[in-house]
Amino acid sequence: MKVRDSEIKFRSLPAGPAGGWRVEIRIGTDHLQYIYGFDSQFDADEWIEREADEWMKLLGADR
Repeated sequence: MKVRDSEIKFRSLPAGPAGGWRVEIRIGTDHLQYIYGFDSQFDADEWIEREADEWMKLLGADR
């Protein structure tokens, strides 16, 4: 799937009643994906800062 970088949005959210945090990845208007397992919002935000670019490369996002 070829996707433009501008179509991908990341944000940290509470994971739900069990606790923890997740990263929501919205690709365009019709695809939503989550990465779970973060202990805090800080950890989720750090993943976005440090790992999101590599994740987009694996996805095949145009830079």
